[in-house]
Amino acid sequence: MVETSTKERILLAGKDVIFERGYHGATISEIMKRAKLGYGTFYLYFKTKEDLFLELIRMTGRKLEEELEEAIELAKVGKFEEAKEKFFIEAFKSFMEHKKLMKALFYEAMCMDERFRQIHREKLNYMLEKTYEILKILGYENAKSLKFILFGTAKLLMDLYILENLNPLEVWREVLRELKIL
Repeated sequence: MVETSTKERILLAGKDVIFERGYHGATISEIMKRAKLGYGTFYLYFKTKEDLFLELIRMTGRKLEEELEEAIELAKVGKFEEAKEKFFIEAFKSFMEHKKLMKALFYEAMCMDERFRQIHREKLNYMLEKTYEILKILGYENAKSLKFILFGTAKLLMDLYILENLNPLEVWREVLRELKIL
């Protein structure tokens, strides 16, 4: 059995508490209770709840960025089907796995603090840039407009997943097939 570090325990507990209670409703006390750690331990790793949340966002973003870069590299060497699966399906699943974090970022934190709005803008621009890049590599002449269509559809489906708990993966696959991406 792999032992979870103290910081990882705090991050996992924070992710759960923020999802259950919302960003504003989550307290450091509840996070530390959930992590089964003393209250003061929090401050050995984070200055504020906002710092914990920023770390959760950065962690999740790094993992997703690595997946997208791997997909682009696959496309560059001509492994188009693998690249499409990794970029369009696996990345979408990754967003679904981080539903808790996305809910707090998209619906609460972004509205309260410029740091969160800036992160949101950076991630949005990164995703649009990478979507355009892979579409160009795959040979789509309409990559400029297609990136917006894909991103807007993915965002709508994620909203339905977060807010209504509807599983959007099959609809996403259908959209990709209609657009002749899969």
